[in-house]
Parts: sequence; C-alpha cells; structure tokens
Amino acid sequence: MPSNLPASHSKRVAEFLSKVGPQQRGRIAFILDATGSRERGWDTATRLQTLMFAEAAKTGGLETLLTYFRGVEGHGGECNASPWTTDGRELARIMSGISCVSGETQIANALELARREHQVRPINAIVFVGDHCEDRAGTLYDLAAAVGVPIFLFHENDPDDPRCQSAAVVFKKIAHISGGAYRQFGPGAERELAELLRLVAGLAAALANKQIESAHKLLLQLKKPSEDSK
Repeated sequence: MPSNLPASHSKRVAEFLSKVGPQQRGRIAFILDATGSRERGWDTATRLQTLMFAEAAKTGGLETLLTYFRGVEGHGGECNASPWTTDGRELARIMSGISCVSGETQIANALELARREHQVRPINAIVFVGDHCEDRAGTLYDLAAAVGVPIFLFHENDPDDPRCQSAAVVFKKIAHISGGAYRQFGPGAERELAELLRLVAGLAAALANKQIESAHKLLLQLKKPSEDSK
C-alpha cells in the first residue's frame, strides 16, 4: 500500500493541533469491529489507535469515544461504548481489555450510538475500522445520512476474501453519503494508517474550531485515494 503522505504531514498536523488545543477540542467517535475475523489484526489496530490518540492528546486537542462490537458466546452479540476521554493512557487501558469474539457485525448499532451522542454534544468525525459487513446496507446508508458527521472507514481488506469485497462496496458508499473517506489497508500499512489517523485528528480539531479552510485541506488529503483504494 504505497503512502501518499509525506513525513512532514505529521508535523503539520501536530502544529495545527497545538494551535487549536487551548480552544475547542475535536471530538472523534471510534467504532471498532472486534468480531472473530479481526483477531489477526487486532494488535495492530490497538497500537495504531493508541498511537494516534497519544499524539493528539499531547496538545489536549482531542476527545475520544471508543465503541466496539463483537459476539458473545451463547448470547448473540454486544456493542459497548466507553466514556469520552482525553487521556491516552485510559484509551490504551480500555483497548487492552478488549478481545475479539466471533459474531456478526453490528455497525448499525454503533452508528446509532454515535448519532445519539452527536445529538447530546456535537461529534466532529467518526472513524470505523473493520473488515466485513453483515449489516443491512440500506440501514447503514440511512444512518450515515442521519448522523450528519463525516465517517472515515479504514477497511482491513483481504483481496482473496469475497466478504471483504462486498463490504468495500458498502463502506465506500457510507463514506460518500457522509462526506467522509474510505481507505483500505493490509499487512505492513501501520505507518500509512498512523498518518491517516493523525489527519482525522487534525480535521476534527479544525471542525470543532470552525477552521473551515484547514478542515477542507485535511479532508482533501484524506480523500486522496491510495493505490489499493482505487
């Protein structure tokens, strides 16, 4: 997965966050697929999310809600959300306690939680990380429109898995409907994903502080397709 992001991007995003940090924090709702198929990539996902959050938290420029869904043996599934936090160590603690359990995806339930949170206090961006989609596509499209927040979908894609290819169609449309972006990733993409997640952090901070020009530039960079996402 070739990187479109020069190393200077991290520095620029960090500088932006340091400027807006004392003002209004950006708010990001993370949605993580913790079903059984994600088990192989779970350690990587944990490292990436905590890395991104730690970088943004250094400036106090980000507040995060972590939602995850997975199966529960003999009980269908669960979809849980953490409290909002600005503490990178707290996020790492929460993620370290999550393990993958086989079950169907619950993207709709997670988006509904985000929609309700947004009604209480505005969310600036939603980040989804997952591989498959067993939810009804039409329901997800309706929710993507109803939430009213850009959704950034980071797709752990296996080109040999037909379920991943079906999910890609749905995820791309969710990104389009919500005004967000879609990116694929696979083994060895840690650096690329870390950079993309930092861009989302910068975008959330820009939106929270009504820095429209900065937000537009960051969004354009996030929408710039990688070779694997074309």
